[in-house]
Amino acid sequence: MFRDIIRLANSFPFLLIVTVYSLNAQAFVESDIKYIRSDFNRINQLTHLMAPEHIDLPDMGAGVQVYKTGGRLIKLVAHYPAEKEKSVREYYFDGHGLFFAFISNHIYKHPVDWHKRKDYQNNNSSGLAEDKPEISENRYYFKDDKLIRWLDPNKKDVSPSAKSFDQAHIEIWEEVYALVEMLDRSK
Repeated sequence: MFRDIIRLANSFPFLLIVTVYSLNAQAFVESDIKYIRSDFNRINQLTHLMAPEHIDLPDMGAGVQVYKTGGRLIKLVAHYPAEKEKSVREYYFDGHGLFFAFISNHIYKHPVDWHKRKDYQNNNSSGLAEDKPEISENRYYFKDDKLIRWLDPNKKDVSPSAKSFDQAHIEIWEEVYALVEMLDRSK
């Protein structure tokens, strides 16, 4: 088998270089992911003990929880409610900027506020209390302002060469920029 690899390398040296480069790049990404997960856990432990600043952003239809330490933004949690769904978007920051985004979408069969409605309060026999949302979660890992990994709702890697990968990168940055800008204006 080793001889086959050597023969292949002699026949296609470019393929060997690309393979070695890809394996090396993947090792760096895995190292970055390990660091990101560690920082994510550290920030969540810290923010669990903090009282966030709550800000309503009606222009975006969002309520935002802002976590800062030493005057520096470390976490934003944006809640976007809708009729039968809600989206919760968590953004994590370190000294270099955004390093992780966790986006969960909760889709309900009935309106989100069904339990507050008069028809529910008068007649709870419709089974609405059983309305558990269908939840999809996406995880986005960033390094140096660049999306380096996206795990879809099945926790599968989305290929960096996929058009949706670049689109997700752009959409997340547009939202983070808009949120931070609106937070700055709300002061």
